[in-house]
Amino acid sequence: MPGQSFDRVATEYDATRGWPPGVAAQIGAGLYRVLAPFSRPEQRLSVVEAGAGTGRVLLPLAAAGAWTAGVDISAGMLRLLREKAAATHLPGAVRAVRGDACRLPFAAHTFDAGLMVHVLHLVDEWRPVLDEMARVVRPGGALAFGRDDHTGADWLDTHWAARLAEAGEGGRAGARENIVSEAVALLTARGYTMQDTILANWMVERTPESYLQRLRERCFSSTWNVPDSVLQPAIARLTDDILAHYGRLDIPVPQEGHFRLLLLQRP
Repeated sequence: MPGQSFDRVATEYDATRGWPPGVAAQIGAGLYRVLAPFSRPEQRLSVVEAGAGTGRVLLPLAAAGAWTAGVDISAGMLRLLREKAAATHLPGAVRAVRGDACRLPFAAHTFDAGLMVHVLHLVDEWRPVLDEMARVVRPGGALAFGRDDHTGADWLDTHWAARLAEAGEGGRAGARENIVSEAVALLTARGYTMQDTILANWMVERTPESYLQRLRERCFSSTWNVPDSVLQPAIARLTDDILAHYGRLDIPVPQEGHFRLLLLQRP
């Protein structure tokens, strides 16, 4: 894109970013429901996803009835996507393409919809990605931005971002969290119309210690380029914050999650 390849965490990705049982199918069905009206008459809904990764969103959408293409720069993530598609008998409904979302290998107006989930903050230049996604989606089609929101995780995320910023390592994701809002503003200025919807809700309990462990293992992209000399003291300071706030590291913290979709119809 160029951007951050997730090869380094491909095998752990699903375990660290999964949903409770049944939520993936709910999200896939919800996506299909809101995107199906954009399909061509008498044709199967076609969707391309930039930064498709292991297919955590794309495969449930394919299972709901869409024909999909997933583009990613990580060979490791795409290998898992193909394996999962084969295991769920969806290979014909899913095309996995290793490539640059700034130069999509598709003709103009190929797809009914383009999907982006937690991806724009990972690329060096997000506007070319947006332009390419708009190019390959047909007039009257849609661009969609999906994201997981966790109310119980806000405190941890906010304090971790603050500790990185304090050390001069704000992190790409934390420093550019408003990119989707900028992208939506750009598209609406171009005549797109927006619909904001929640496709799924869930509740989980996680401990602050599990969050700290993910930081130690560098599961989050915000940690990948941070040197150990900065990362470890920042984790130590966050640990002190957690103890001051919660009193202990192993306390279960309820987290209400939902999958939010910003849907923009192309003129």
